[in-house]
Amino acid sequence: EKLITYVHAANGTFEIRRTPIGLVLSPAEKPVVPSPLGSIEPGLVLSIPKIPWSMLIPVVGFFRAVAKEHNGAEALVRIFRSEAGEWSHVVPVQMVSGASVRDVGEATDATGIHVMDIHSHGPQMGAFFSGGDDHDEQKGVRLYGVVGKVNHARPEMRFRLWTGTTFLPVEIDTIVEAPEETPTIRANPTWLDCLSGTMTVTLPSPLAEPCPFPVEWLGQIRTVQKVVKPQPWEWRQRQDGSWK
Repeated sequence: EKLITYVHAANGTFEIRRTPIGLVLSPAEKPVVPSPLGSIEPGLVLSIPKIPWSMLIPVVGFFRAVAKEHNGAEALVRIFRSEAGEWSHVVPVQMVSGASVRDVGEATDATGIHVMDIHSHGPQMGAFFSGGDDHDEQKGVRLYGVVGKVNHARPEMRFRLWTGTTFLPVEIDTIVEAPEETPTIRANPTWLDCLSGTMTVTLPSPLAEPCPFPVEWLGQIRTVQKVVKPQPWEWRQRQDGSWK
């Protein structure tokens, strides 16, 4: 079975890539040819269930704790799904600072489908993908997320998909199950409104404190040590001939 095929649609040629998490549909760098098919929208057609909302709760709690204990540092969590359908977190040993987080490359015992990498941007910075993220997040065709303003009751979240050739933005409700307690105030309310803070009324956030997580995760954190270069000595000769 081919992992990559090309389809000529009415709106161009698309690369269809089969991955463990689903079909990735992305525009291909091939000439547009007439096609009897309709248009294809770039994106992801999941072949696994959506990520349970409960998987994000400890992630946010962990991000808040790292930011508190390490002066606003970022952090990283990976989300896996086993062949038996069980979801799990993997927290690698990581070097963190207020501007970056880096997996130090130590092996883990994670098995199954590597569904997502998600990292934080600390307590004040918003959720966006930096140039460094663009470089780091091309290691595998999977989902990637970033959480900003982690100390807020409604932290910002952004998600995207690396297709193997480009990044595609992904809406949270297409990949994550809605929380069990969904707000019902206002016409056409959604849990996304509650999360992003766009509600016209004040409602409890699904990520309000507390967000418990395994405390062992904090043992995976390594901080970047700032190296202070010694100042060079400047020797001067006194009038009496001695040096200082």
